[in-house]
Amino acid sequence: AGFLVVFQSSQAYSRFWNGSQIIHSMMGYWHDATSCCLAFCRYSNAPADQVREFQHIFVRLMSLLNAMILGDLEGLEITEELMAHMSDTKDLRLLSTSEHARGLDFEVLDISVISAQDLNTVYSASNKVEIVYHWIEALIVEQVSTGVLCIPPPLLTRVFQELGRGMVLYHEGMQLVKVATPHPYTATTQLMLVIISIMAPFVASSSSETLGWPLIFTFLLVFVFWSLHY
Repeated sequence: AGFLVVFQSSQAYSRFWNGSQIIHSMMGYWHDATSCCLAFCRYSNAPADQVREFQHIFVRLMSLLNAMILGDLEGLEITEELMAHMSDTKDLRLLSTSEHARGLDFEVLDISVISAQDLNTVYSASNKVEIVYHWIEALIVEQVSTGVLCIPPPLLTRVFQELGRGMVLYHEGMQLVKVATPHPYTATTQLMLVIISIMAPFVASSSSETLGWPLIFTFLLVFVFWSLHY
């Protein structure tokens, strides 16, 4: 039982730090891609208003993408009742304030600039993150044709590379969320812990004539093992 508990604890510890590294690396890629894309606008040949509009839309889509990814990793769902209420009232702020919304505690930059129809499409789809990611890629390609992003293609590809690396890390993080510890390990560990919890009082009391030390020993043994398991 001790070996199984220690094994699961070490696996959980490794998954925790791996997930933390994935999140921070992914956010670094998002920041790098956004920073590069906004910096490339300094050499734009398009009118200033058009450039500013692109920048505002781009950062909002990146903010929405990040919130959707963190919501996916957190595992929160959006309810049909919330979507129906949003469609009736046109109050898009509910998507970022409801306790059932994905990205519950993650700030989203001015989500109201995105149309209700587009948001309804995103939140109703099963592949929400991929849809927003495609919007970002399509927006960049569109602005290349309009002259907003007239930077040489070899430099612009850096933005796509950073976005792609971020998406790869997102899917690696989802692997940690969806792939749990194999059931035989969990079931065997729980069975052994139940046996220890039942046998520990008898074993401890048989080696002592007092009542205090067996109680303390049994409590510490059972408490520590079950705490490590959960």
